[in-house]
This record gives sequence, structure tokens and C-alpha cells, in this order.
Amino acid sequence: MNKRQQLALLIGIAALTLTAIFPPWLHINPGEAPDIMGYGPIWRPPVEKESSSANFLGFSFRFSKPVEANQLDWARLLAEEAVVAVVTGAALAILSSAENKSGGSRSA
Repeated sequence: MNKRQQLALLIGIAALTLTAIFPPWLHINPGEAPDIMGYGPIWRPPVEKESSSANFLGFSFRFSKPVEANQLDWARLLAEEAVVAVVTGAALAILSSAENKSGGSRSA
């Protein structure tokens, strides 16, 4: 494995690690469609404020409550990991064929 392949592999591993540390999250209520909450660290899921308002006798009332993500979005996470793995594998293959065309590997 040449230096360029090692660099491509290192970048691929770093990208896989980052996508695992900052996964996509969902908020799921029973009987409702899941809400996409975005990305957040594995140790602190994202929180959004859900707000509602009401008008009564000319007065406006606003209510808000925090909604915390309660489940990882496994489908999106696995899709991201698969794309990173395929791109990394393709980069390694391209760099390997480029090395073979340029005259093979050097002796250490």
C-alpha cells in the first residue's frame, strides 16, 4: 500500500468515525410519522422547541416545550456509512491501478 492509498484509507476511516459520532436522529411519537431531528453527537441528541400559540379575548399566548430526539435514524446512518465505504474502496482501487500503471511498487 503506497502513501496515497494510506492517506485515502485514513480519510475514509475518519469519515466513518465522524458519521458514527454525529449520527442522524429521529423523534418518534406512537401513532405518528417520525420527525427528522437532524444530526447531533451520540451522547447528546438534538433538541428542538415545539411551539404553539392561542388567542383568547384579544390576548396572544405562546407555549413552547422542548422535543428531544429519541431514536437514531438507522436507515440514513447505514446509507451514509455505505457511501463512505464505497467511495473509500473506489479511491483505494483507483490509486492501486494508478500505482501499477506507473511502474509498480518501490522497494523499501
